[in-house]
Amino acid sequence: MRSNFPTPSGSASQTPMVYVRDKIIWQYKVISPDGTPSEEELNSLGKGGWELTAVLSQGSVVHFYFKRMKDYDSRYRSALRAYILLSG
Repeated sequence: MRSNFPTPSGSASQTPMVYVRDKIIWQYKVISPDGTPSEEELNSLGKGGWELTAVLSQGSVVHFYFKRMKDYDSRYRSALRAYILLSG
């Protein structure tokens, strides 16, 4: 059977490899507010490196689960310093 899809020319492409030197350790945070968190609260958590990973509703209570890399603040500041030095 003949295919109408184009075939890549040359050698086949390779899947990129990602190497991680350090094991990532996560911190977790659960908030259960009386209602939905405001956009301001969520933006504040995001600026602190927290990422919303799950929302669980149990009756009338809603739990918001967040995670971030442990030592996020020190890693972020180090990366920012390196970026400023390289771009300056």
